[in-house]
Amino acid sequence: MTDRTPLVLITRPRDASERFGQSLTRKRQVETLIAPVIGIEPVGEPADTTGYDGVIFTSAQAVPRTNARPGLIAYCVGAATASAARNARFIAQSADGAADELVHLIKAEQPIGKLLHVRGADTVGDVAARLDKAGVPTDEVVVYRQVDLPISPTDRAVIADAPEIIAPVFSARSARRLAAELGVRSGLRIVAISPAAAKPWKDDAAEVITADAPTIKAMLDAVLRALDSDSHCRA
Repeated sequence: MTDRTPLVLITRPRDASERFGQSLTRKRQVETLIAPVIGIEPVGEPADTTGYDGVIFTSAQAVPRTNARPGLIAYCVGAATASAARNARFIAQSADGAADELVHLIKAEQPIGKLLHVRGADTVGDVAARLDKAGVPTDEVVVYRQVDLPISPTDRAVIADAPEIIAPVFSARSARRLAAELGVRSGLRIVAISPAAAKPWKDDAAEVITADAPTIKAMLDAVLRALDSDSHCRA
């Protein structure tokens, strides 16, 4: 280990990276680098909620692409998505988990009427199909897609100069993208939101830490633990 604090490399889409970085630096003085390996592009028109009794969000990215009706309930995968939905004037409930927890929450609520899952082109969990099968009528609409972004030469130079890097990854796709961009290097620790996000690194030389739960809070806690571990090594 070196005397330098590790660089925290955040590679989510830029707005999500900035939110995570701000949450982290409020808790700890640390150097961060925002270098998105995935971007967001809109698809089609914003989702029309007319005729629906509730919406489902599995990502905060879908919220601004949805025509909000004040007072409409929004079932959200996690706290950050629920916060975005509340800011858009939905009545938001958070499952505080992943797709499985979200489906369980909605089934337990047994909502009356039809729901609309507003999502990206890439999704996991088959939320709409599972709810339909459980007797909760659910349509789905794609309003954005993820696109691959390269790490810029400037950011690569910063990364190359960092002897220690802690890289939180929030999806299997972003983990694969980061693995393709960075390759195997010493001094790299991955903090994964789930086993699926950890998988691309399992056969590499990187140390992999998996968060205790698939939530932003658990990811913050895991990054802080990684930072604490590094400081103990340097002490």
